[in-house]
Amino acid sequence: MSDPSAELQAATLRRVTRRLIPFMFALYIGAGIFFLGYCLFQIPSNLVLARIGARRWIGGIMITWGLTASAMMLMRGVGSFYALRALLGVVEAGFFPGMILYLTYWFPTVERARAVAGFMTAIPISGVVGGPVSGALLGLNGVAGLAGWQWLFLLEGLPSVLLGASALWYLTDRPADAAWLPAEGRGWLTERLRREQSRQGRDRRVRRRAARLRAPHARGRGPRARPAPRSRPASPLTRPIGPPRARSAEAVAPWSPARTRTRT
Repeated sequence: MSDPSAELQAATLRRVTRRLIPFMFALYIGAGIFFLGYCLFQIPSNLVLARIGARRWIGGIMITWGLTASAMMLMRGVGSFYALRALLGVVEAGFFPGMILYLTYWFPTVERARAVAGFMTAIPISGVVGGPVSGALLGLNGVAGLAGWQWLFLLEGLPSVLLGASALWYLTDRPADAAWLPAEGRGWLTERLRREQSRQGRDRRVRRRAARLRAPHARGRGPRARPAPRSRPASPLTRPIGPPRARSAEAVAPWSPARTRTRT
């Protein structure tokens, strides 16, 4: 067969481009919707955690996270993919910052970095373990009429649901509520954290006060100048006394022979 013409090649590539690139672009935007919800709901999630307690909020995050991940096996189009990815970003947003905040409730400042490092080792370990497990789950393609990617979402979401349910029983909100700690250790840890929080609050107030004092210099305006006092008219009693003014001879001597002759 002879080589196709240049026009046929260009038309074929244009058709392939119109078929694949817009859809792949939409899929990538859908993946980015996850990070949009993830970024927007991190701070509100921590505010809710501080209000209702870590045990209920972290457990709820894990349960809804697992259910949403498992529900992705039901995707049937671009719309459902976008909706589930956005919901997954929202429910997952509070997990990592919430866990870091939760550690501040239990570990003093000098021990906190070690505790955070121990928690964050789960990130590379999950990558090492999750890769082979995901590959094995994709091998279930066709079992029970489900595709491999459906088994992947289903079975990777269920552990989150189970762990979230166990968090409701296992976690304790604050050291003061920890019945599994001895009374002496519970009292020491509660008092230690209370002193640190009060000291940090005092330091924050000092820094805010210093920032307010430095604010005019930071904006380049310099310290505000005091307005000049208004000038008031001097009263006769307070008027300064200067040297006597020179007066004329007539004022000094109202009568003189010259003035007499002038009048006559």
